[in-house]
Amino acid sequence: MDFAVKPALMGSEPMAETGTMSELPVETLRALAVKIATSYTRANPMPVDAIPGVIQSAYQGLIRCVQPPAPPPQPAGRTGRGRRRAVR
Repeated sequence: MDFAVKPALMGSEPMAETGTMSELPVETLRALAVKIATSYTRANPMPVDAIPGVIQSAYQGLIRCVQPPAPPPQPAGRTGRGRRRAVR
């Protein structure tokens, strides 16, 4: 079975200068996931029932790529432990 991806879904049209990858429509991500899975299964023979998992894995990977990055961890605050001053 060949999954053809239409050029319009592949983002062949240039994105606006202000556009970001996180603004890609779900349909585009799904089409890309199918194309990735198709290429993978052509190069790596596998049972037919494994193909939906490959598509899902590719889609989830694309979703992670377009999500904004997590904020950096905050430095640990002072807990009151550590050096203590001598009481006078």
